[in-house]
Amino acid sequence: MREATSPNVVVEQGLHRSELDAARAEEGTKRARMQLETVERELRRVTSEMQRLARQKVADNAAAKARDLARRWQSALRDYQAHDEGRQEGTRLALIRGYDDGREDGWEEGRNEGWGEGFLEGRRAGLEEGRVMAMSLREERRVLPTPQIVHRDVPHSGWRDAPRYVEDHMQTRVVPIPDRSLHQGSQGRSEVRAVI
Repeated sequence: MREATSPNVVVEQGLHRSELDAARAEEGTKRARMQLETVERELRRVTSEMQRLARQKVADNAAAKARDLARRWQSALRDYQAHDEGRQEGTRLALIRGYDDGREDGWEEGRNEGWGEGFLEGRRAGLEEGRVMAMSLREERRVLPTPQIVHRDVPHSGWRDAPRYVEDHMQTRVVPIPDRSLHQGSQGRSEVRAVI
């Protein structure tokens, strides 16, 4: 029996060994599956990170392009503003220069035109004023009798030889006027020269 039991034992032991080997293999397979799942998860994470980095790179490139475009537009805007300010300043200076030139030209033209008209108008006004003064002097002469003015050394050939101003034919008289000043050096009288 011993001999009969021994093959059974061997078979049992082989079976037991094969079961242990199968369990070990199954456990190794489970470990391998878990490692595979871990590696797959890591691969998905790395792939997702790579996609995120690729999107980040695309976004960074787009942002760099947008910044470059914004800089170019700002530069163009500054150039346009400087050009526009220069044009406005040139227009302002041209307007000022044109105004000053026009003002000077207008003043010269007005002066040249108005000189003749003003001279004639001033002459008329002067003649009228002279007539009025002459009339008032005549009235004063009627009140105070004065001798008639006769120019003996000038031959009379008409109105052109007559004196031009009233003072030309008037005599200067000295009229004493009492002095009311408090000056001690005065003799109590002063003299005023008057045209009468």
